[in-house]
Amino acid sequence: MKLKYYLCILLILSFISLDVLGNEIPFIKNYNKSDYNAGQANRGFVQDQKGVLYIANSEGLLVYNGQEFNLHYLINKTQVLSIGIDTDENIVVGGQGEFGYFKPNERGILTYNSLTNLIPDEERIFSDIRDICVTPGGIYYKSLEKLFYWDKLKNEIKVYKTGSVIDKIGYVDEVLYLDDSENGLFKIEDEKLIFIKGTESFKSKETSTFLPYKNSILITTWQNGIYLLNKNSLKKWKVGNEDLLKQYQIKVAALSPTGTITIGTNSGGVLSLNESGEIINILNRESGLKKNSIQALFYDSYDNMWIGFENGINYLKTGEPFYKINPNIKQELMPAKFIKIIFI
Repeated sequence: MKLKYYLCILLILSFISLDVLGNEIPFIKNYNKSDYNAGQANRGFVQDQKGVLYIANSEGLLVYNGQEFNLHYLINKTQVLSIGIDTDENIVVGGQGEFGYFKPNERGILTYNSLTNLIPDEERIFSDIRDICVTPGGIYYKSLEKLFYWDKLKNEIKVYKTGSVIDKIGYVDEVLYLDDSENGLFKIEDEKLIFIKGTESFKSKETSTFLPYKNSILITTWQNGIYLLNKNSLKKWKVGNEDLLKQYQIKVAALSPTGTITIGTNSGGVLSLNESGEIINILNRESGLKKNSIQALFYDSYDNMWIGFENGINYLKTGEPFYKINPNIKQELMPAKFIKIIFI
């Protein structure tokens, strides 16, 4: 009888939809402007080997050591709009008409070093630096119309231009990729900008992220879905609910420690996709997030997630095995395929 009883429970649970089971909510901590005493907006995160977190904040570089926040300014005291960390643990940053890096001085004080003095005179007018890619030999800093490369060994700046707007850059498998709004996709090989044949149809799709994914490059776009690029082709990746992605708009994406794809949207919070392209979890304001509009996503060395917003920060303990279920979220996703039951 007991065996039949447990089998009945298992059968019932297997038909419960993932609007209950799929929406697992980790512990969420909110950080407001009053908590970190800096600008409201937070647009990127990196972490050093000591576990210190560095945040691209609208008033400068925000540093969090796990106990307190400290703010460091660019030379022109503008926003930090993009951020990265190189192999020497320099914190590389881009701002408004400014880019460079932070590193400790001889007294151990984190100090900003501008690189704009290395730019050729005729290229010194440029828009905001909103993307950064770190490579073993140097750093790429992207404005809308120019791509700057700082060669660390030579300590010089090289400038790339496509002739139109550069929407996004990404560094995958030791190759720099960029999305040109009027032509398609380019890559840099042997210090030369090379158009990727077969990507003409990709122009005006407005890329939001380049990610390594299996043997391909996964490319997310704002409102045109997700694509896979390999050496020979560019093809659409079938997603279980593409209309939802188009409605929410993909703003940023990251690979989770478990291999799922985490997507930060412009209006629908954070979505998790499995390797089949199915949406398996949604986190939004009903779950406890500050907003549904996501500016930045980052997984730290403990597998926990940090989310940047225009009005603060969320810290999610995704690295812990304890979650709660939000019964208020009603999303039509998919039936649960299996449920673990422990017999005692």
